[in-house]
Amino acid sequence: MALRGILGPPLPITLTPAAESRRGDQSLWLFLSLYLLLFAFFIVLNSFSTFDAGRRDAVINSVMDAFAQVAGPGLEEDLGGTTGNEFQARRFQDAVTDIFEAAIPLAALKVVAPGTRMEVDVPAPVFFADGSVVVRDPLPMLDRIVATISSPPEGARYELSIIAQVIGDEAAPLPTDMTTDLARVGNVARALGVKGMPPGTISIGMDRGDPRFFRLIFFAVDDGANMSSTSPLLRGAVQ
Repeated sequence: MALRGILGPPLPITLTPAAESRRGDQSLWLFLSLYLLLFAFFIVLNSFSTFDAGRRDAVINSVMDAFAQVAGPGLEEDLGGTTGNEFQARRFQDAVTDIFEAAIPLAALKVVAPGTRMEVDVPAPVFFADGSVVVRDPLPMLDRIVATISSPPEGARYELSIIAQVIGDEAAPLPTDMTTDLARVGNVARALGVKGMPPGTISIGMDRGDPRFFRLIFFAVDDGANMSSTSPLLRGAVQ
């Protein structure tokens, strides 16, 4: 820094250490002032933002429902404490989920009773070509179903009901003759039997619903329970 003299060349001025220190302090204060200004700016932006309570509640409810399925009553509670525990309940749900994750990634699995009953609607074309009653072969999903039903935990039994869904009035009686839907669901059961489905673990039935889908209902029951008590839609059993 220099000062220009009145009658001569500029006069050099050297800052003392104290002056240099004050100059550094001024730079620090300038930096802190800019930082606080930005902080205040973001506070003002936040005050102008809106809070969507509906979306918050939807997310919270979704999380609660997901954990309720896992932490709900397990085999031990549903079966009167005779078999199983919460780990076995989760094992059942995970095993059924694994069947469809690869075969039908978008399949909507429904946990009806945590740890003891799960349902899934499978599109008819997964099992049959258009208009056919002959089950597709090969169909790896059937092998996975057999493997899952064949490996329950000790003291429990896994069962499967295959339901053909038909349209019509809920109050009207269901068909009793051999329809295409009933023939198809019976053939799926037979195909599972050929692949080694354990005896007494599969049943077929009919119910009102979307005929484009077959409903598969998986049960985890006490090893001594009667199958007919777990499948209210049962119309016929395949041994």
